[in-house]
Amino acid sequence: MSVFADDNSTKKYGDGTKSSAGALKDSILANELKLYKKRVASKYQIVKPSRIGKDINGKVWISAKVDGECWFLLKKGNDLAFSSYNGRVIENIPALQEATKLFSNIKGDLIVAGELFSSGESKFDEMKGLASETGIGVIVGADEPDLNTKIQDASTQVGGMAGGFVGAKIGALIGTALLPGVGSVLGAILGAELGGKTGRVRVHSVARTIANDKSTDELGFKAFDLIQEGDKKYYGEPYEDRLQRMAEIFKGGKRVNVAPTFVGEGAGEVGTCYHAWVDSRLAEGLVVRNEHGIIYKIKPRIEVDAVVLGFGERKSAYPDLGEIVIALKREDGSFQILGAVSTGFSDDERMEWYERLSKMEVESYYRYRSSEGMLIRFVRPEIVVQIRCSDLLALDSRERSIMKMVLEYGDDGYEAKGQMPNVSLIHPVFQKEREDKKVNTGDVGLEQVYSIVPFESRNDEAKKIKLNSSKTIDREVYVKVAKEQRSIRKFVAIETNKNEQDSRYAPFVLYTTDFSPTRAAPMNTNVQVAPDKKTLDDLITAWKDKNVKAGWNLV
Repeated sequence: MSVFADDNSTKKYGDGTKSSAGALKDSILANELKLYKKRVASKYQIVKPSRIGKDINGKVWISAKVDGECWFLLKKGNDLAFSSYNGRVIENIPALQEATKLFSNIKGDLIVAGELFSSGESKFDEMKGLASETGIGVIVGADEPDLNTKIQDASTQVGGMAGGFVGAKIGALIGTALLPGVGSVLGAILGAELGGKTGRVRVHSVARTIANDKSTDELGFKAFDLIQEGDKKYYGEPYEDRLQRMAEIFKGGKRVNVAPTFVGEGAGEVGTCYHAWVDSRLAEGLVVRNEHGIIYKIKPRIEVDAVVLGFGERKSAYPDLGEIVIALKREDGSFQILGAVSTGFSDDERMEWYERLSKMEVESYYRYRSSEGMLIRFVRPEIVVQIRCSDLLALDSRERSIMKMVLEYGDDGYEAKGQMPNVSLIHPVFQKEREDKKVNTGDVGLEQVYSIVPFESRNDEAKKIKLNSSKTIDREVYVKVAKEQRSIRKFVAIETNKNEQDSRYAPFVLYTTDFSPTRAAPMNTNVQVAPDKKTLDDLITAWKDKNVKAGWNLV
């Protein structure tokens, strides 16, 4: 019986187990994880590489950003588990078996935040040897003597200072010493993390590894924050103290250890690490913490060329442009929606784009809602624009593929083919029109985003699915007349019959309407969804109890 997970949600995962979201039994612990994620998220700041010198100063702790998912390593008594903030639980896999040995002398319970990552292939036992032989990484403990001498000796073995190691300037190093600038030897060992055949691993590899019951030995954990040990909660403690304690706890770990972290001073050393790790593509970015608890994420900006498929209007300044809908072209000639872009336009540009796109409008049998709640007006797929964003995501908060609609364009306009995996743009901003680009897969194809964040079904073709018809299973209308004014309240209950074909559809939907001619806003509507018939009936009962009082008559 699991100490951490609800047994009804647990299934076999290699020699261990894994559980779905919400499986974490301890409600207090589950709330603690959610609170931590919310609290830390408020401290993150996105910093452009060009602003390192302006935004960062003072003492900092510099880490290479690990491509993984934020999970927590939990210890309760002698039992250990990994848990995500939404309650997914993994137990009894090789990484946790190693952690059990590392924690044998630790008496209290533990909560440690970190990145769960996939090595892409099981090579953890080789890591220390490879790091030592190549001079790319030097595994050290928190109390390792004469660190600078050890680093310089190792770097000399591979030629000079390995492309300019910053060890002479950067002070104490906790966990793993990196020698930047070495390049991509044996898949580029980044600290103790092996990137597999393609260099560094990606977050999508974690989801794939968790889905594959034969890949449990590929999972590893990079600790970056100590939340609690025994009765002591570390929130508010200096990061230097938390880091030091983690280095002691994880000393000697291969599958589980501390994220490689340098102690530096000011923007100069952050810039040096960025150039050595990120510009050389050994890491996707940096995570930099300062003495005041602020956490900076520094990543290169991402630019995507896409074709404009439609536009929406602004309610407050009609008629002008509110947003454009952009798409990428698939190999079969279809267009897959990437998302909407509403920022980056001046007021004059909004007017110009509105006038231009209005003249290009075409028919569409697919409806797409704008951020203002109106229908997007589709246009001929002829204009290519450049979009900048801070990040791309291929998975949603439940670690499921993000699905985007694929459209066919022909003489009759646009028609939906079906949904396929794609990415979401984080903080997209319009940059400019690319008149030098054409609407082809070479200029506006999926490869632009796939090369950054791989996703499933890259080369598959979307298949049209004929969805089942919905059915009205209950409907009631109530009328009340006062002073010759008629008010109406009604509900319509629908069984969608589509949830098994498309998970976006709820099994049951309840629509309610409240019309009163004497109100400032006469019409109020609401939509509620239900997973089963009983829940739907409860929603209807609750609506009647609240809205059907004396004077309201069923018609």
